[in-house]
Amino acid sequence: MQHQERKENNSLMTYRLSQRAQDDLIAISEYTQEHYGVEQEILYLEKFENKLEYVGSNPLGVGAPCSHILPGLKSHLAEHHIIYFTSSADGVAYIVAILSGRMSSEISVDRHIVL
Repeated sequence: MQHQERKENNSLMTYRLSQRAQDDLIAISEYTQEHYGVEQEILYLEKFENKLEYVGSNPLGVGAPCSHILPGLKSHLAEHHIIYFTSSADGVAYIVAILSGRMSSEISVDRHIVL
Protein backbone atom coordinates (compact mmCIF):
# COMPACT_ATOMS: atom_id res chain seq x y z
CA MET A 1 0.00 0.00 0.00
CA GLN A 2 1.46 3.38 -0.97
CA HIS A 3 0.28 6.76 0.16
CA GLN A 4 1.06 10.04 -1.55
CA GLU A 5 -0.20 13.45 -0.66
CA ARG A 6 0.82 17.00 -1.49
CA LYS A 7 1.56 19.35 1.39
CA GLU A 8 0.87 23.10 1.24
CA ASN A 9 4.45 23.77 0.09
CA ASN A 10 3.84 21.26 -2.74
CA SER A 11 6.42 18.72 -1.55
CA LEU A 12 5.49 15.08 -1.95
CA MET A 13 5.13 12.86 1.08
CA THR A 14 5.49 9.19 0.26
CA TYR A 15 5.48 5.98 2.24
CA ARG A 16 4.58 2.36 1.63
CA LEU A 17 3.28 -0.08 4.20
CA SER A 18 4.45 -3.68 4.17
CA GLN A 19 1.80 -6.33 4.69
CA ARG A 20 3.20 -6.75 8.21
CA ALA A 21 2.79 -3.01 8.91
CA GLN A 22 -0.78 -3.09 7.54
CA ASP A 23 -1.57 -6.01 9.85
CA ASP A 24 0.03 -4.14 12.75
CA LEU A 25 -2.18 -1.09 12.11
CA ILE A 26 -5.29 -3.26 11.98
CA ALA A 27 -4.34 -4.88 15.30
CA ILE A 28 -3.66 -1.47 16.86
CA SER A 29 -7.01 -0.20 15.60
CA GLU A 30 -8.93 -3.22 16.92
CA TYR A 31 -7.17 -3.12 20.30
CA THR A 32 -7.78 0.61 20.73
CA GLN A 33 -11.44 0.32 19.80
CA GLU A 34 -11.99 -2.66 22.10
CA HIS A 35 -10.28 -1.08 25.11
CA TYR A 36 -10.92 2.64 24.63
CA GLY A 37 -13.87 3.03 22.25
CA VAL A 38 -14.43 4.17 18.68
CA GLU A 39 -13.76 7.86 19.34
CA GLN A 40 -10.33 7.15 20.84
CA GLU A 41 -9.56 4.72 18.02
CA ILE A 42 -10.23 7.44 15.44
CA LEU A 43 -8.09 9.99 17.31
CA TYR A 44 -5.23 7.53 17.75
CA LEU A 45 -5.24 6.49 14.10
CA GLU A 46 -5.28 10.15 13.01
CA LYS A 47 -2.17 10.72 15.13
CA PHE A 48 -0.61 7.64 13.56
CA GLU A 49 -1.36 8.88 10.06
CA ASN A 50 0.36 12.17 10.93
CA LYS A 51 3.45 10.28 12.14
CA LEU A 52 3.50 8.10 9.00
CA GLU A 53 3.25 11.22 6.84
CA TYR A 54 6.07 12.83 8.84
CA VAL A 55 8.31 9.81 8.27
CA GLY A 56 7.30 9.77 4.60
CA SER A 57 8.07 13.47 4.19
CA ASN A 58 11.77 13.00 5.03
CA PRO A 59 12.72 9.34 5.54
CA LEU A 60 16.42 10.04 5.06
CA GLY A 61 16.43 12.72 7.76
CA VAL A 62 14.19 11.30 10.51
CA GLY A 63 14.39 8.28 12.74
CA ALA A 64 16.97 6.60 14.90
CA PRO A 65 19.33 4.12 13.22
CA CYS A 66 18.66 0.44 14.02
CA SER A 67 21.30 -1.07 11.77
CA HIS A 68 22.31 -3.42 14.57
CA ILE A 69 18.98 -5.16 13.94
CA LEU A 70 18.84 -4.89 10.17
CA PRO A 71 21.07 -2.84 7.82
CA GLY A 72 19.34 0.42 6.86
CA LEU A 73 16.55 0.02 9.41
CA LYS A 74 15.41 3.10 11.34
CA SER A 75 12.80 3.71 14.02
CA HIS A 76 10.54 6.59 14.93
CA LEU A 77 8.34 6.90 18.03
CA ALA A 78 4.60 7.20 17.38
CA GLU A 79 2.61 7.53 20.59
CA HIS A 80 3.00 4.19 22.41
CA HIS A 81 4.37 2.44 19.33
CA ILE A 82 7.53 2.45 17.28
CA ILE A 83 7.50 2.70 13.49
CA TYR A 84 10.30 0.67 11.89
CA PHE A 85 11.20 1.68 8.35
CA THR A 86 13.80 1.76 5.64
CA SER A 87 14.20 4.41 2.97
CA SER A 88 15.04 4.21 -0.68
CA ALA A 89 17.32 6.55 -2.60
CA ASP A 90 14.26 8.13 -4.24
CA GLY A 91 12.92 9.18 -0.82
CA VAL A 92 10.18 6.60 -0.30
CA ALA A 93 9.81 5.35 3.27
CA TYR A 94 9.03 1.64 3.45
CA ILE A 95 7.23 0.99 6.74
CA VAL A 96 8.33 -2.48 7.76
CA ALA A 97 6.50 -2.89 11.07
CA ILE A 98 4.76 -0.96 13.83
CA LEU A 99 5.38 -2.42 17.26
CA SER A 100 4.21 -1.59 20.73
CA GLY A 101 6.95 -0.10 22.87
CA ARG A 102 6.68 -3.26 24.96
CA MET A 103 7.59 -5.41 21.93
CA SER A 104 10.51 -3.32 20.78
CA SER A 105 13.36 -5.26 22.35
CA GLU A 106 15.92 -6.43 19.80
CA ILE A 107 14.76 -10.02 20.07
CA SER A 108 11.12 -9.14 19.43
CA VAL A 109 11.97 -6.76 16.60
CA ASP A 110 14.31 -9.25 14.98
CA ARG A 111 11.62 -11.94 15.00
CA HIS A 112 8.85 -9.57 13.91
CA ILE A 113 10.53 -7.81 11.01
CA VAL A 114 10.80 -9.78 7.81
CA LEU A 115 11.59 -7.90 4.62
